[in-house]
Amino acid sequence: MNPTERASQRFFAGLSQACPVDSISHIYLNNLIITQSRSLIDVMLEAGFNGTVVAARASIADQLQSIHPDSVLLNDHPSNHEPADHILLELNQGREAARTTIEDALTAISKGGRVWIFGSQESGILSISKRFSQSKTALYKGHLRLVSLAKTSQYQEKPRKKTAATIPVLDSEGFCQFTCRDLPITSRPGLFSWQGADPASLLLLDAMAKLEFDPGPQVLDWGCGTGLLSAVLAKRWPNSFFTLSDDLWSAVRCAKLTMSQNQLAERSRVIAEDGIGPILSQQKFSTIISNPPFHRGVRTDSTAVETFIKKGVEVLEKGGSLWLVGNSFLNYSQQLSKHLQHVETVVENSKFSIIRGRR
Repeated sequence: MNPTERASQRFFAGLSQACPVDSISHIYLNNLIITQSRSLIDVMLEAGFNGTVVAARASIADQLQSIHPDSVLLNDHPSNHEPADHILLELNQGREAARTTIEDALTAISKGGRVWIFGSQESGILSISKRFSQSKTALYKGHLRLVSLAKTSQYQEKPRKKTAATIPVLDSEGFCQFTCRDLPITSRPGLFSWQGADPASLLLLDAMAKLEFDPGPQVLDWGCGTGLLSAVLAKRWPNSFFTLSDDLWSAVRCAKLTMSQNQLAERSRVIAEDGIGPILSQQKFSTIISNPPFHRGVRTDSTAVETFIKKGVEVLEKGGSLWLVGNSFLNYSQQLSKHLQHVETVVENSKFSIIRGRR
């Protein structure tokens, strides 16, 4: 057990003294690693928790089913849109994502309820008391802090000095839209590059277009995010079927909307799955594309990408191609070369590399 996990366990052990565990109706988790998630739920169950765990990621939901069966749901709303008493909430990464989730939780709780928010200093927990009125710090151990908000707490941060064009307007459900290659893309705070197309994805699209690369009949977009890559490629290659996959439920919802709004729903499916799981492992793909995530919350985490590359090769058809784009320092070429013989750097600039491996 590493020091971070030990510190987390000490913090979780103190929750029963800091908040009314038996009155908490929902626990919302979004970025905790699996061992920390299990540790938290074990402690809460022992202290009298009998509510619902809402997981923002398929990986968290799958792992917690074994210790809290029938009461683990996959959703990006902290109470699964249900009325709530008290909510224990893991702080989202990103200012807009955190605000959206906290305000959803405040709306869901009863008049006498409170939203209990925990997070590390790196995640921005220290600023919650400044950004929301009627806040109280209930527990502070090591790098973790527990802050509670009353039902009537209000967001009170002064507007930042940014133009209206830099922050998209959110609709009533917290979605927004931006345009990429003349196509509408649905997004949401908390997703990678949620305010607009990221340069790495655009570089990948340009590289594939320059080579006039035909992806073939079955394409997997792993870690699809908003669905930007699939939407652009599907418009260019009308004979290809696209499977989009992401661990994050918000991404799944956005990708479905993106494909639907571009009249691509019949040529695509979007699934919530951790890595190459039981659904994807039953299929073979002519092309796999990915701008893979290498962060989970504030942590750099390359484990998911390494596992994806290994298992991704197994679902790649003979003669198929696996395309990866990422920061040059991530060295995807070396990782791909462990599993594929034909690996090349298609494009490279000062920031990003496009790597293609062929089976």
